[in-house]
Amino acid sequence: MSRLPISYYIDWTGLEDFNYDFDEAGLPRYDYGGDIGLKYNAITIAQWGLYNLQQWEKSGEEAKKQQAFRCADWLVENAKPWKQDMLAWVYDYGFDLYGPYPPWISGMGQGEAISLLLRCYQIEPREKLIDTAHGAIKAFDYSIEQDGVAAQLSDGSIFFQEYPTSPPVHVLNGGIFALLGVHDYAEFFENDHYRALTRQCLDTLKKHWRDWDAGFWTLYDLYPLRRYASKMYQELHIRQFRSLAKLFGIEEFNNVADRWQRMQKSVASKLMWPAHKLYEKIRLRRHKR
Repeated sequence: MSRLPISYYIDWTGLEDFNYDFDEAGLPRYDYGGDIGLKYNAITIAQWGLYNLQQWEKSGEEAKKQQAFRCADWLVENAKPWKQDMLAWVYDYGFDLYGPYPPWISGMGQGEAISLLLRCYQIEPREKLIDTAHGAIKAFDYSIEQDGVAAQLSDGSIFFQEYPTSPPVHVLNGGIFALLGVHDYAEFFENDHYRALTRQCLDTLKKHWRDWDAGFWTLYDLYPLRRYASKMYQELHIRQFRSLAKLFGIEEFNNVADRWQRMQKSVASKLMWPAHKLYEKIRLRRHKR
């Protein structure tokens, strides 16, 4: 086994305020409103755990470590047998825009959960953490048609799906978080199969990053309605590409991040973005009718 950095690759500062409803164990729940209401979400819980590990490494505060382990324990307890031979965190609610519809699993959720479980195992080697990670990684070996989380772009390039929809919508940030989970598993276990899968996804991003580039801003996904990233997601895309550049030594990703950061600071982009977001909302309303 190889060691992973305790602190996750993405700095959450200024991105995520973790302003959630917390239960008595300190676990976050997201309020979706409407018929869905308050829900535990593997993505939110894994991110909260990873954030607390970052804070623990900085401060040495024991409470932060314990909070991260409560998140990992929740992930172990709530991983369910899924299709094929997978373990997964299964969502029992869906979304109106493009789905998915329950039950479904998320590549982003699988990846971030793996990243947290392996880091916690490094600190306190509990076999259930490893066993859960072993089951969760298998989702990346199956396509969304096989109830996994992998899909292809138009040229056959592989990209992991935050939402397993048909056709795939290719959410950029979710695919990258999923990729980082596969990388963590590959490096932790020195597994050549998942190292190769990581390289395939990196090649996809090298070939296709322009698909998410709208010229003045980035796109959240590749859904035909062209959903522009929010200001927070624009910043997240930049940080993700900088992290990939540093982690894998791919300078092209730094160049992409520079380009997107210039967009972020551009006066023209700041004027264009709200106008396009307004038009996007109008189109979405029409789409729902």
